[in-house]
Amino acid sequence: MGRKKVVMLRASETSANPASIVEQNLWKGMAQKASTYGPQSLAPELLKDMLTGQTRVNRPADAMFLTNIVKQASVAADVAGANVLATRPDSIPTLKTITVPTLIIEGLEDTVYPPEFSLKMGQNIPGSKLVIIPGAAHAAIFEKASAANAAILSWARANNLR
Repeated sequence: MGRKKVVMLRASETSANPASIVEQNLWKGMAQKASTYGPQSLAPELLKDMLTGQTRVNRPADAMFLTNIVKQASVAADVAGANVLATRPDSIPTLKTITVPTLIIEGLEDTVYPPEFSLKMGQNIPGSKLVIIPGAAHAAIFEKASAANAAILSWARANNLR
């Protein structure tokens, strides 16, 4: 296989900021909890941030779907993921080098990486577009799939992407 050219980038539910001391310890605690009690122990911790309270109450099947995904993870994957998030470097300098059309999707009610983080990303990626989806938390593309899909399609059309 030859090298492939990146023609677009979609950033969702992420942060370019380095992990703060508080966040480092939170993720280290999640790794310890997964190691001690298993992946299923993380479900209540993560679900409250993944979906809004309204979605958790009104769409219990969706809440259970995400809960089951969390429960199926391996301890090794949980620990590795938590460690990566705890040691996340400052990516702002890298963002400034992105030269492809970029769409950033954010849930308005995201408590993991609030909209301010996405605003900062958008300010540092030349020509990027930020879409904040009302009524969505960290799993915005799952929770409000129709709105996320519409944003992606609109952005792709505006950038002549197929």
